[in-house]
Amino acid sequence: MRCVYAPLRDPREGIGVTLEEHFEHVGRLVLAAKNLVLYVDEVDMLCSPSALKAKNSSYWSRPENQQRMPVLEEILNRGRHSGIAGIFISRVPAQVHGLIRSQASEMRIFRSTEGNVLSYFRQRDEALAQLLPTLGDFEYALWQDGKTPVRAGGRR
Repeated sequence: MRCVYAPLRDPREGIGVTLEEHFEHVGRLVLAAKNLVLYVDEVDMLCSPSALKAKNSSYWSRPENQQRMPVLEEILNRGRHSGIAGIFISRVPAQVHGLIRSQASEMRIFRSTEGNVLSYFRQRDEALAQLLPTLGDFEYALWQDGKTPVRAGGRR
């Protein structure tokens, strides 16, 4: 079975709730369903480097939500006990919370020559940082924990 959920971006198009509120409900369903792979695109919209809550969120600034743990944090900390694996996608890994990055066992990173991105990856793996600017169109660096990064992809 495959289920794809994409929240409505404009409250005029449907339910007038924030992205964070949508994800809270979806996350509760994920925790209840168990034994699945959760794909989250643009995960940096749900967290920041320092918090598992989105910056400037009207949802998280509500008094009733200020003391609660975000479902993203619950999934990251306890999901493995329920057979939940995650694939998190972001354009800039440094904008993603450290708990997500620290649990990564594999990353696929496309070409980058931007200094901050290279600096971030240099801290993790020098060989990876050297590989990133040399990648061609549709190529990516495949980084796996404990292995040497390799060039992959290509041709279209």
